[in-house]
Amino acid sequence: MKSWKLFQKWLVDGCVYFTALSLLIILINLLATDNATAKSISPVSFLLFFPCGLCMSVGGMLLRVGSIPRWGRYLLHYIICVLAIFLMFYLPVSTQSDAMTKLVMFITLSVVYWVLFGAVMLVYTRVRKLLAEDD
Repeated sequence: MKSWKLFQKWLVDGCVYFTALSLLIILINLLATDNATAKSISPVSFLLFFPCGLCMSVGGMLLRVGSIPRWGRYLLHYIICVLAIFLMFYLPVSTQSDAMTKLVMFITLSVVYWVLFGAVMLVYTRVRKLLAEDD
C-alpha cells in the first residue's frame, strides 16, 4: 500500500509541475512575442512538459528523504531538476549548436536554480523559526 501512495504522490506532484511549467511557458511565450508574429508552442514540445514535471517531482521527493545527508539531497535535487529542464526543453529544439551555447544554457539554468532554491530556503527557515518561537 505504501508504494501505491508513493506512486500517487509522484503522479500528483508531476501534474502540479506540468501545470506550473505549462502556464509559465505559455505566459512567457505570450509576453515575448508580438500578436502578429506569435509562434505557438508545438504539441510535441508541450507534451514534453509532463515528463519534465515527473522528473522534477522525483527531485522533490528525494529532497524530502531523511535518510540521505542534506548536502546529498540538495545535490540530487539540483542534478535532477536541471537535467530534466535541459533534456526536455533544449535538446528537442537543438539541431546544431555549439558548445558555448550549451555551456551558457547550463550556467543560466544553474544560476536560476540556486537563486530560486535560496529564496525558498530563506522563506522555509524563516517560517520554521517563527513557528518555533510561537511554541
